[in-house]
Amino acid sequence: LTSAGRSVLAEEGLLAFWQGLSPAILRQVFFASFRLSIFDWAMQRAAEKRGSEHNVKPYERVFWSAVSGAVGITIANPFDVLKVRFQNAIRSGSGTKPSILGEAQFVYQAKGVMGFYQSLPPNLLRSVIMNIVELSTYSQSRSFFVSRGILNDGNMLYFVSSALAGLMAVAFASPFDVLKSRMMAGYEVNGKKMLYSSIFAGMTSLYREKGFLGFYAGVNASFHRILWWNVSMFMIKESVTNAYVKRKSQH
Repeated sequence: LTSAGRSVLAEEGLLAFWQGLSPAILRQVFFASFRLSIFDWAMQRAAEKRGSEHNVKPYERVFWSAVSGAVGITIANPFDVLKVRFQNAIRSGSGTKPSILGEAQFVYQAKGVMGFYQSLPPNLLRSVIMNIVELSTYSQSRSFFVSRGILNDGNMLYFVSSALAGLMAVAFASPFDVLKSRMMAGYEVNGKKMLYSSIFAGMTSLYREKGFLGFYAGVNASFHRILWWNVSMFMIKESVTNAYVKRKSQH
């Protein structure tokens, strides 16, 4: 990871670390908003029904994290496609500066509206699994630590629970992350970009080229990205939620 970072910095400059930021922000706005809001709404209803957040069953956390992840990524998938294509266009070294609109036009001309969803199956699978691992692990860990008196409600609780969620997400979701990116990027034939016909075609191609370990390519970078994303996301979410609840109680 360190050598790769030095190489990117030397060859492309500091701003290269933020390539594809615009579509990435759009993707997170839709994906994170829907998955967190749906999951939190469901957990609040379940807690009211069972009398306490600590009485919510693990299967309820798993079910609603899967539902919220599926809804969120279905809405956000077009921006995920544009993000990957945008980044790959920059790395190609063609000399042409890519744009979100330009990549969107290419996808539309190649496959129509469904081109923005050609990678949905692996992305859906990856997002549902990752969401199950992240949200249910975080929610269950948070409840466990508090109910057992191990940690009190506060930043340390949020940090430990979110770190555990991130570690679990990396272990379970990395292969689907690799496959998702491969499906979105497509492959090249005689200098022309082609899209994989199915998730099976993308999976078979990856296995033939790189074997089983190919599904864990870049796992070191994924570990740092997903771990600190989870820590940041959940801690900010808890801070905003607590501030909202406190402000609401004062009125």
